Amino acid sequence: MKIDVRFAVILGLSLLGGLAIAAYVSFSLAARQARDDLALSASLLLETAQAVRGYTSEEIAPLMPDLAESSDFHPQSVPSYGAQSTIRRLDKAFPEYSYREASMNPTNPGDRATDQEAGLLLAFRDRPELKELSGEVGDGKEVHFYLARPIRVDAPACLDCHGSADHAPKALLARYGSNGGFGYRLGDVIGIQRVLVSVKPWRDKAIAQVWLTLVSVGCIAVLSLATFMLLLRKYFIRPLNRITRFAEATSLGEAPDPHVAGGSLGGQFSDLREAIERLKTSVERAAAMLEKRSRETFRG
Repeated sequence: MKIDVRFAVILGLSLLGGLAIAAYVSFSLAARQARDDLALSASLLLETAQAVRGYTSEEIAPLMPDLAESSDFHPQSVPSYGAQSTIRRLDKAFPEYSYREASMNPTNPGDRATDQEAGLLLAFRDRPELKELSGEVGDGKEVHFYLARPIRVDAPACLDCHGSADHAPKALLARYGSNGGFGYRLGDVIGIQRVLVSVKPWRDKAIAQVWLTLVSVGCIAVLSLATFMLLLRKYFIRPLNRITRFAEATSLGEAPDPHVAGGSLGGQFSDLREAIERLKTSVERAAAMLEKRSRETFRG
């Protein structure tokens, strides 16, 4: 195998190894950044829902008629309804996001917790110090990042509607019945706020960043390799081939290449040519001396 081919193979393998390492590092960093972005986006949406809950409780509910005296129930005054209705309006613009408030004992049957949501709720009940839980659910293309926080009964006014069904407002009972949403106590974890974000767009973004990195690094590496091989051929391989032919011609007593003999090699190759010429001269002198001694010995 010629030396330039060996260089090309070694450098090519090194290039592939470098690209593999770059791909691994780039994907690890991109995946970590994507997860951080997911967590931040989910947290912002959750904070938005919490702000809507606070606004509904503090600004809207006081404007509504007293439930104990009214025959009509206005769900717009309920913080959970306000938050879920508001975030639901964002679904058309941002379908990869979803927000839900779930309970194992909901007033509205549509808010009943799934098995996964019930597991989160029980985790918050068992560990009161937990403020937040996050992770991934689903498989394949349907993987979602979730962020959940507990909903606690933190105001005595909540018990006016959710304490005992016997003392609940008639308008509430008329709308939802008496089968759920009662028996709460102050400080209880009665539900969760949960945000789901599709992982696919963020994963696709991370993969696109990896490809961009690989293409950029690959182009630079290929250009560097091509430049190196051109320089190698021009300043090493070609002069080496010429000096090799010069050495062969000299050893056989043939006329050497005039371009090489004329000193157009330059650098160390010119020094090598001169060394070959001195070696040839030394060998010729040694041969002449041996021949002379042989003649003298024969005459003697």
